[in-house]
Amino acid sequence: RHYRGSAALVRGPLVFSLKVGEDWRKVRGQEPHADWEVHPTTPWNYGLASAEPKVEERPAGESPFSPEGAPVIMKARGRRLPQWQLVNGSAGPLPESPARTDEPEETLTLVPYGCARLRVTAFPRV
Repeated sequence: RHYRGSAALVRGPLVFSLKVGEDWRKVRGQEPHADWEVHPTTPWNYGLASAEPKVEERPAGESPFSPEGAPVIMKARGRRLPQWQLVNGSAGPLPESPARTDEPEETLTLVPYGCARLRVTAFPRV
């Protein structure tokens, strides 16, 4: 248990983050030294409905520190929290646990923290 009653998923030394789709936008400058922003393309505002994830091990991809190349992932059950919104381009304040929602349960995919560039790692419990 963590800040505001949230939960994080760990396995040995690895901490896991939600796999979030990414939209990279160049802000200014010339490549390869340009400044970029990354925006979510998939939902990120979930609470954990179950603390018993399923672990899947697989061969490391060509780029093992990318979401697609992660050699281990977790699948956990979660529910969207529509009230948890972006504020100034970042996740707003973490809802207090237990959080209420009427959204259906979904299967969430989590990757090791070092494989994610957009990171939701502390989840409200629902």
